[in-house]
Amino acid sequence: TAVTSPTTTGRKTLLFTANANGTLEIRVGVGTTATIGVTSSATISRPVCEAGAFATSYIPTTSTAVTRAADSASMTGTNFSSWYNQSAGTFMVDWMAPVINAGVAKYAFTASDGTANNRLAMYVDTSATTTAFVVVGGAAQEQLTVASESPMVATKTATAFAANDFANSSRGLAVTTDTSGTMPSGLTTLTIGDSISGSRSMNGWIRRLTYYPSRLANSTLQALST
Repeated sequence: TAVTSPTTTGRKTLLFTANANGTLEIRVGVGTTATIGVTSSATISRPVCEAGAFATSYIPTTSTAVTRAADSASMTGTNFSSWYNQSAGTFMVDWMAPVINAGVAKYAFTASDGTANNRLAMYVDTSATTTAFVVVGGAAQEQLTVASESPMVATKTATAFAANDFANSSRGLAVTTDTSGTMPSGLTTLTIGDSISGSRSMNGWIRRLTYYPSRLANSTLQALST
């Protein structure tokens, strides 16, 4: 049983969880406590029934079940170049992954030239540590790790990039740094929640991704990730 008594207009969502096999029937009733003479209305739409441990976004269907396609979020062209600074910058990502250390890295974001040869990224590696990574001309320039993360725990990570001046902090922990390495140039694409190959999906949640067009101070990185 789920009851909502909204006091304002707008969309309301009801989630029902069933743990038994067989036939499931859900009945939704809409009523009003308004006095006689007051007009009220409601529209019921977008019912979704799927097997899973948590609610997901709406899948448009007809009479045939469909398979959910993976979310694919990216920015290219002027949507990316209008704000990205090729020489230095800082990313702060507020994220949570349901599974960590599953034998494959889970990427929060990747900025690249459309290939794996020139890119910078933040991900959780196979040993469950948050990692900032830079590649130029196919060669790794820096790889900074922070303490291990846990699944289903909201985490903030701040990562700064500049030539010979890289830094990474997660959950307010001490900043790790690298003072040797170059920056990739000609980056054109930001991939959110995955690597450039599309094979390293976080399969989790990114609540916020913020970019600063400068290399912020280490103390600021630590504050942002707290």
